[in-house]
Amino acid sequence: MALSTCRVLCFRLGPGQELVAELTARCQQAGLRAAFVVTCVGSVSGCRLRLASTPDGRTDTYMDSSEFLEICGLVGTVSPDGAHLHVTLGRADGSTLSGHVMSLTVQTTAELVVGEAEDLEFCREEDTGTGYRELVVRERERGLTRGSEISPDK
Repeated sequence: MALSTCRVLCFRLGPGQELVAELTARCQQAGLRAAFVVTCVGSVSGCRLRLASTPDGRTDTYMDSSEFLEICGLVGTVSPDGAHLHVTLGRADGSTLSGHVMSLTVQTTAELVVGEAEDLEFCREEDTGTGYRELVVRERERGLTRGSEISPDK
């Protein structure tokens, strides 16, 4: 377990901007090393999502949509190595789409509030158990002493 103070980055994206690319770039520009999405509201005109694993273990099912959708929830982490984001998007009929975000194109606006754990740093490393680049949380370096890795809670 890790406890840290937090600072916040807030920004708004406009029509046609790609949310993942902009979020990653703005976190990098601000020097954020352990960022997480606090909240995001807005709408998208297109998305590509990777869907949850199927009962037979497939993890390569994708959904593309060019519908106008409301951002009902966006969660995830952003490290200098990239972002891991999940989204819930609302349709006009009240039904939803959700999954791992590959891309989101802003329709009218996306208002983002991003936090950073100031005493930590995030990175992604290959996990042989999952086959994915998984989050590793470390205490931030202080002076010349490298922080220790914080192992997953069991």
